[in-house]
Amino acid sequence: MIRFAQRHPLWTLLILIATALLAWLIFAPWSSAMVAAMGRKKVFLNALLNGITLGGLYFLVASGFTLIFGLMRNVNLAHGSLYLLGGYIGYEIAEWSGYWLASFAAAFIVIALTGMALQIIVFRRMEGEELRQTLVTIGLSIVLADIMLWIWGGDFYQIQTPDWLYGAVETPLVSAVKSSGQIVYLKYPKVRLVIFCAAVVLGIAMWWALHRTRIGILIRAGVDDKDMLAACGVRIQ
Repeated sequence: MIRFAQRHPLWTLLILIATALLAWLIFAPWSSAMVAAMGRKKVFLNALLNGITLGGLYFLVASGFTLIFGLMRNVNLAHGSLYLLGGYIGYEIAEWSGYWLASFAAAFIVIALTGMALQIIVFRRMEGEELRQTLVTIGLSIVLADIMLWIWGGDFYQIQTPDWLYGAVETPLVSAVKSSGQIVYLKYPKVRLVIFCAAVVLGIAMWWALHRTRIGILIRAGVDDKDMLAACGVRIQ
């Protein structure tokens, strides 16, 4: 960060100004003129938190693809279809068992086994051939999508939120100030905050695993020079 500031002082100044402006928009009460110009602060805060929590959800989805492509150079464009299949499996298990935690375990096991089967049956036969991998996984994605459409249709399914995640929680963010001077704090869905916290915890855990463990060192070495790592006796597959 210090090196970046020394090399790019102008960009550093602009980033600091933008950060200070965003912090002021988030934490400071809005005047009536700002409300008239930008709309209600509650809408702004909800949109901001929705974007942050959605980014955390996208991180959960993309982190696996990034690791697989970085180490094995497998271009798996069926990654999203596998996540969708896991969602459907989780929904069915939750409806059958009535226990939402069992749906996570079942989806994890089934999709992990499916990914292992794809690695053994598909990717090992076309290692290093990224164009073939792209075309094959696009085909697999289309086939999986059509199969899921045939089984579950185009309806919207949702796993019921557990009781302890149901409802909204009051945040320390000021959404409005009444004419009487009373401060109104923003209330936000608890489940979205938990998903974001899970993404943060997973991100920290991945960083720790990649930088502080032996398997993480091997993964980073494989990303930098896969052939040299294999020559040292490490089985990349």
